[in-house]
Amino acid sequence: MEFTSIIVAVGVIQGFILSIALFRNRIKAGISNTLLALCCLLFALVTFEDFLMRTHLILQLPHLFAVFYPFIFALGPVFFLYVQSLTAPAFRLKPALVVHFIPYLLLLLLFIFNIYFNNSEVKIQWIKESFSDSEPNLFIIIALLQNFVYISISLVLLIRHKKNIRKIFSYDERINLRWLMWLVIGVITLWGLWGLAVFFNTTIFKNLDAIGFPVFVYIIGYWGMGQKVVYNDPGNLPADQLFGETEKTRYSMPAIPEDLVEEKLEILLKYMETDKPYLNGELTILELSTKVQIPVNQLSQLINGKLDQNFFEFVNRYRVNEFKKQVINPDNQHLSLLGIALDCGFNSKASFNAIFKKATGQTPSEYRKKAEMELKTSEFRL
Repeated sequence: MEFTSIIVAVGVIQGFILSIALFRNRIKAGISNTLLALCCLLFALVTFEDFLMRTHLILQLPHLFAVFYPFIFALGPVFFLYVQSLTAPAFRLKPALVVHFIPYLLLLLLFIFNIYFNNSEVKIQWIKESFSDSEPNLFIIIALLQNFVYISISLVLLIRHKKNIRKIFSYDERINLRWLMWLVIGVITLWGLWGLAVFFNTTIFKNLDAIGFPVFVYIIGYWGMGQKVVYNDPGNLPADQLFGETEKTRYSMPAIPEDLVEEKLEILLKYMETDKPYLNGELTILELSTKVQIPVNQLSQLINGKLDQNFFEFVNRYRVNEFKKQVINPDNQHLSLLGIALDCGFNSKASFNAIFKKATGQTPSEYRKKAEMELKTSEFRL
């Protein structure tokens, strides 16, 4: 057996194991894990068919010929729904979503009436013809286009998600789905390799494609299993209120009366200074709205309109300023920079460094050295 065939076989086994593990873990992450389990299972089945064709084992099992091919048309929609389940508040599976699976159902019916009920001799003849036929057929071209469209839409959802969460959350660790965005880019590359393998019938592209699918299944299963639910409790608010004002909702959401704008802004800023809610590393706009008793959409309007910031920038500005105070506090000299940052509401070293550098133009260590030098200079002058 060739090395690439072994890799494909490992990918198939891996896909089955991950799909079972994810399905058993569905209670923790709900519908997202169920969709991810289905995605891994579909990849495993499609890859299993590829394994049978590569090793010519399909000649010994002719009744499995083309049994799993229709699933290729279900892969894109299932992956898209998985991404949507992570990026859309209060996502639910609805009967209307079955429209995404019409191509799969049509192809399944076509195969049932034209392939599956034939005897083994006929199927073996078709299999041998497929081995010698190097020209891409209409089925493969449509499959490539359909999956490319769904994966591209998924990428758009993830880019939009990165912007939307900063209107709601004061942090983005484990909810920015950066791993999934890079994975989607990898999948687009993977489908591209499959297209090159089909159209040019080149061994190198076929081998890269064969190795790529098991890697994809492993990454999406490993990271997906640890992915927390992003919108765990959206407060039963519609997405347009969670994500702030849009062109569609600009005139439908109640605006803050002009004579109350400054009053509500003062309440907000005073609460931020005195109660320091930003020290909570998982502060959301919903929680802050409850504390200051300002409706979410009005609070969003205040932060976006009057302060020209999103919620993420607004809260982390206070965290940066708090760090500046605490880093020169003699009582904190025994603490590391990360220790002080965590006390100020940051959740990780990477996000803290990135946010601080963007806000000040300096790294935390550079700021500390400069602040200590300025403090010593002022003491010397005194």
